[in-house]
Amino acid sequence: MINFFNAIGVADMEKVHSAMIAWILDDRNDQMLHSTSSANSQFTTFSLPIRSEFLCELFQVKPIKQFKSIQTQIEWNDIDILVETEDRNGNKEIWVIENKLKSLEHQSKNNNGSFVWQTNKYEDIIVQNFPHQVAHYLLLSLGGDKAKSASRHWLSSTYESLYAIIKNHLRNNPNTYSIIDEYARTIEMMTSELGKFLGSNNLGKKYPHVLAKQKKAVKKILQRNGQITNQERYIIENGLETIFQKQLLDKMIACFLPPIKDVVEYDERNGTAMFVYHVAFISDFKLSIEFQGGTYKVVVLHNDYRNSSSYVNTNRLYNNQNVRNVFNHLAIQNGWIVAIAKNLNQQNKQPKPRIALDKNIGKDWYDNPNNAFVTVFHEAEKIADYIKKHIKTIP
Repeated sequence: MINFFNAIGVADMEKVHSAMIAWILDDRNDQMLHSTSSANSQFTTFSLPIRSEFLCELFQVKPIKQFKSIQTQIEWNDIDILVETEDRNGNKEIWVIENKLKSLEHQSKNNNGSFVWQTNKYEDIIVQNFPHQVAHYLLLSLGGDKAKSASRHWLSSTYESLYAIIKNHLRNNPNTYSIIDEYARTIEMMTSELGKFLGSNNLGKKYPHVLAKQKKAVKKILQRNGQITNQERYIIENGLETIFQKQLLDKMIACFLPPIKDVVEYDERNGTAMFVYHVAFISDFKLSIEFQGGTYKVVVLHNDYRNSSSYVNTNRLYNNQNVRNVFNHLAIQNGWIVAIAKNLNQQNKQPKPRIALDKNIGKDWYDNPNNAFVTVFHEAEKIADYIKKHIKTIP
């Protein structure tokens, strides 16, 4: 029998997962607290003692606390899940869950208009709104990502751990909570398939359409015609391609020395995952190393590249003789290709302020026996270092 959550295609929907976790924890869904006649409903959540234990286990809090109330909100002030508890002595606490299933932590504007890491922003929001309450912070992700906040208040946990906690309580309370059991099996399948993907050899043979840059419509046709492999069927049916790609990049980056895992940023473009490693700032331009779909780029682009339509900023970059000389020299010396932005802004049809050196290591980079993924990254580091030394300003 098909799983309910998989049937409605929510495996990759971060907000639905947040809503389900909040639903499990909230008093409003505990039928024992409201109507004994429906206490055995398949749509009731765990009893209050179990939910108290569940929350403490999720946040790794010992000894286990017992609450007289647990209330949740989702998307409160951009916070994925906000949990408010009160114990039998009237002590109130705040529990914050940042859910990073599909995305990874990025920078966001705070109240002052400056960009800060999301986890820093949410800490400030909690301090402002609940100044006298104990607060707990958890970053929930597939891979156990660490929060970018420098405060070290945040714990890390995985969906695999979430599944283990739910499954343990289901085992001790059988035949009562079918909707929670359905959700647990959804998590189990997702984490199991990710483990198979990350542990697989010959990724290009087993998961060609998960890793390829293809439109969703093309994948649907391939799926309908039986042209996708058995290994990738679940991933494609549930739209998990970029999530799995990001986890693969994260795994491969872990072998870089010196390590960059905790400072690298992830993104996606046209359905293909990428990572960005910021090297330096030159005036109001960024110098970064990017990787996506088998191509490394050493990039100089304006800080507000995505929103920039400034012809002035474009001219500052492209008409700077020093920039052109440095990029042309590096291309000749290292065999990389100079590439300017193809994106045209709408006002003047000029390329946006972005210039890069590109090197393709092949579409089978994930199976490359020569480990070009690592060696070319270090080559890119040397190129970026040369740029940093020879382009100190962009007037």
